[in-house]
Amino acid sequence: MLINELDEFSEITFVNKGIVMIGYELNKEKRYCIQFNDRCVIGAYGITFNKRASFLYACKTDIEGFFIRKMKWIETIEEAPLIEKIFKKNVLVDYLLNIRGKVMVYKNKIIKEHLNR
Repeated sequence: MLINELDEFSEITFVNKGIVMIGYELNKEKRYCIQFNDRCVIGAYGITFNKRASFLYACKTDIEGFFIRKMKWIETIEEAPLIEKIFKKNVLVDYLLNIRGKVMVYKNKIIKEHLNR
């Protein structure tokens, strides 16, 4: 388990090799609905916008990659205000389209099934 829901991100992880799954927990049951094979970024949205994790992040296999700590990331993007704006926009769009949007579709479907029981 890399990150649990509501955990605070302390670093951005750039995964070069390995399988990372993203999901949610409902009624103490963990469900994973997105899988990234090699190449993904974990924590960019949370650190850039100072947000806690909304989803579960887990490794299916061993992963290899790099990371940058929260303070260094903030310092780096604040050094160039023009680039900061572009970074923030790209991080937000990527998170909303590729992570939050997809996970919420699955989560809402399961919630509706539970409500209709």
